[in-house]
Amino acid sequence: MGEEYGIISKETVKPSSQTPIQHFKLSFLDQLAPSFHVPILLFYSASDVRTFAATDHSALSQKLKTSLSQVLTLYYPFCGRLRNSSIIECNDEGVLFIHSKLPIELSNILQNPQLHTLYELLPCPPYNLEPQQRDTFGIMAVQLSQFKCGGIALGVCFSHKIADASTAASFLNAWAATSRGHGNSNLVPPPMEEASLLFPSRNISVDMTSGMVGQEKTVTKRFIFSGSSISRLRQTIGCPRFNPSRVEAVTTLLWKSSLEAAKESLDSGEEKIVASAVSHTVNIRSRMVPSLSKHSVGNIWQYAVSSLVEVEGEVGLRDLAERKKETIGKVDGDYIKKLQSDEFVEVVQAIEEARRLAEEKGVRGYGFTSWVGFEFYEVDFGWGKPSYASTIPVPIKNLGTLMSTKDGDGIEAWLTLTTRDMARLEHNAELLNFASFDSTHCHGIIRVCFMFLVSSIAYWNNGNQHGFFTRMIFIILYGFTSWVGFEFYEVDFGWGKPSYASTIPVPIKNLGTLMSTKDGDGIEAWLTLTTRDMARLEHNAELLNFASFDS
Repeated sequence: MGEEYGIISKETVKPSSQTPIQHFKLSFLDQLAPSFHVPILLFYSASDVRTFAATDHSALSQKLKTSLSQVLTLYYPFCGRLRNSSIIECNDEGVLFIHSKLPIELSNILQNPQLHTLYELLPCPPYNLEPQQRDTFGIMAVQLSQFKCGGIALGVCFSHKIADASTAASFLNAWAATSRGHGNSNLVPPPMEEASLLFPSRNISVDMTSGMVGQEKTVTKRFIFSGSSISRLRQTIGCPRFNPSRVEAVTTLLWKSSLEAAKESLDSGEEKIVASAVSHTVNIRSRMVPSLSKHSVGNIWQYAVSSLVEVEGEVGLRDLAERKKETIGKVDGDYIKKLQSDEFVEVVQAIEEARRLAEEKGVRGYGFTSWVGFEFYEVDFGWGKPSYASTIPVPIKNLGTLMSTKDGDGIEAWLTLTTRDMARLEHNAELLNFASFDSTHCHGIIRVCFMFLVSSIAYWNNGNQHGFFTRMIFIILYGFTSWVGFEFYEVDFGWGKPSYASTIPVPIKNLGTLMSTKDGDGIEAWLTLTTRDMARLEHNAELLNFASFDS
């Protein structure tokens, strides 16, 4: 009997002792936070996992659940339920814990993370939870995913209403320390109620991301900046009076490159882009007087929003970097005092006004959040530190999320743009001088099965009365090559035949490559089109009647 894959178990982990209070008050900053979840993914290699569990992952799963139960007594709101905009009911309902087994190799993900695969490693959809689902998944949910090779992924979703990325990192490291045998008595209890005391809840209801998730067809791409590339970039931008930080340098380059891509991709007749603004989330723990612990729980951050920058002509990288540094610098002690006083209304109004301006015609707004420096790569449950740590960025156009690379010197940036803007961005020479990217996130290459020929003809004939002429153009412009019947699935070196055989198609538009599927009856086809053509092809009813494709 073959190995079975899917969900092995699903249970609720409750705290090992009763929680100390019945209701937990959220802070004013928690109220301003988005209503979705913060997703974290930690990957551990098979060689490290085997040092703890040779082949049976049930002991590993049990260790995670036991230590989670223990650490929840310190982070007691995490096993409660959100009841309204200012209260978490600490009722010990617990945390959903899923253990699943997947028929894929960890190496496939590490070599080129694909968002649709990463989503499968999370216990819940972080950005699209319906209100009735929020009680099911609660404040926090966990999924342990076991790969064919023996490696694992730990996917954790935290409600953004109580946890920012800093809180998530602190919780995961406390959980890991408990798993390694450092009991709660050896852990410093996290400052749970500090934020609500410093920033009491207000009688307001604000959701800065309401209506923005999934509103346009977007593409997300991962850009990698090595430590040496960031040093070069900082030297390029810097001058005697100004030296940008690593994060400032990277986000400024992404801002400038994205803006240039947006300008280039405008169709004739579309309104010109005359101005731009940038926002950046700022961790204010160290900006408080006195400063707060990095382990303080809650959304202890704020948006820094720039004024509009005129961009009709050429805009210099250094000019944008200085504007960005100036913007972040505005989140200082005086700004924080406003948040703590009755002047908080001015801050909220300023943020809402910035969002309104960014949606005006002729204006492009970009936003960035940085998780650089948060200790996700330190999370060691007893079988070593992660091989890779990542997140799934918010699917809102013109947003970027930055994380540290494993070596601590580089930065990994996930950037979401419209499909049209991203197609331009991937050819930006200045950006490519400092960054590499995952090509398959953006190119219009899609795997489908059969029926491309008729669908492409139908697409070109749509709205064109000269059907025969269009077919003649099709014969000239489209090309296909077939590897069907070639015996790649018969290649046996002594350990069996391939589970999967494939190729990498030539990145030339309007070309298709066909191969047999493993059973020999089907056909797998890789097709390359322009981004715009592919966006239409994905919705071709005749094609979808015969084929499935990788979304």
